[in-house]
Amino acid sequence: MEVTDLVLVEIDPGVEDIKLHYIFERELAEHLRRKQEHPLKILRKVSEEEARRWAEFLDWLDAEINRYYDDGEEEEGDKSKSKEYVLVELKVGDIKHNVVFHRDFAEYLKKKTDSIRILRESSEKEQQKGAIVEAWLYHEIFHYYD
Repeated sequence: MEVTDLVLVEIDPGVEDIKLHYIFERELAEHLRRKQEHPLKILRKVSEEEARRWAEFLDWLDAEINRYYDDGEEEEGDKSKSKEYVLVELKVGDIKHNVVFHRDFAEYLKKKTDSIRILRESSEKEQQKGAIVEAWLYHEIFHYYD
């Protein structure tokens, strides 16, 4: 396996006290920073072990999202029992990432891992701002590697 130059980046989605953190190859991070679509800072280098642990956690989280929303945890037609939103901190090692979830889903996750902490009440508008950054990232990454 080739050793890559991995970095932790922070993206500001324009919401008070929400910072999104991702691990990218340095070259991609520099490319995204030059785009200036969303404020992006390169924080530090990341070891492959740290990146592996973060990726494993995100794979677990993706599986939990699918299980919760697709496997009948919710009533048909209503993907959340609660319309309340909360800001959640995801933490693996020294890496922290904030995301907005429905309160009931956040409570479900808290029962499964110590890597999740509910920080405060949030809103659908804050959730949408984070989703806009995610959509931009997917678009840029797709074109970068295309």
